[in-house]
Amino acid sequence: MVFLSPENYLSFAEEKQRYELHNNDLQQKGYLYHINNLWLPLKEKLKPRSVGLDFGSGPQPAFSEYMKQQGFQVNTWDPFFANDKSVLDVKYDFITCLEVIEHCHSPRKELEKMMDMLKPNAFLAIGTSVLTRDLDFSTWGYRSDPTHVVFFQPQSIEWIARHWQLDIVYQTHKVTIFRKNMQN
Repeated sequence: MVFLSPENYLSFAEEKQRYELHNNDLQQKGYLYHINNLWLPLKEKLKPRSVGLDFGSGPQPAFSEYMKQQGFQVNTWDPFFANDKSVLDVKYDFITCLEVIEHCHSPRKELEKMMDMLKPNAFLAIGTSVLTRDLDFSTWGYRSDPTHVVFFQPQSIEWIARHWQLDIVYQTHKVTIFRKNMQN
């Protein structure tokens, strides 16, 4: 993983202000295409009426509304916009973390939190651009967002799977879906 030095982090207020500029609208074809890159491969693994959490839902919980429209029960949590900690005490069939993990100042702590909320055989779907060897970090557009403070590499994804004994059941350069083993 590549981390931004903490002295370069935005303040809480600056970070929130930046997120308020996001326009996550289901009427935008680009946004719908983006969420479907994660949602469609996850959805085919879920049982009807599965209960999920949209971790880091943002200022407009459009993704969770989209999942609800398709018959799933979905809670939202976001440290800036939906900070109801009671949803963190629930066990879930799936957790989505779309364009969120790269914003986490303590990604291991946040991943641990998500692992604790997953039922056995549940799914964790993470959407983040992975820094691969063929990318030039100095010119990579993903790093130009000042709220992006951690960048995952392929070996980071593999480490997550090994550390928490997860199976990788789907993977692209922007989406990884893990399944929690029955024993965990």
